[in-house]
Amino acid sequence: MPFTAGHVAGGVATSAVLLVCKYIADEDIGDRAIIRADPLNTASVRVAESSGFRFITEITSTSDHHADGSPVVYVTYALILRDSATAGEGPPTGARGDI
Repeated sequence: MPFTAGHVAGGVATSAVLLVCKYIADEDIGDRAIIRADPLNTASVRVAESSGFRFITEITSTSDHHADGSPVVYVTYALILRDSATAGEGPPTGARGDI
């Protein structure tokens, strides 16, 4: 459970991601959060996964390229902050990673 007794488990980056997600839900800004990362950046992928985000797709960039000229293929993760049917009713209760 990422949030327990006022403490956020995991590293600093994971804590920051979870706090931003909480803010998005608390302020009724959106129903989900998305992380797009270069799969070669394993730290970013680990942060997404440890924050409870789920892999949804790969996206080939039309503007970002590796040194060899090949396009960067990003992995995309999503975290549902609340069911869109309950949007506007405030954030869900419970652990953010379980949403």
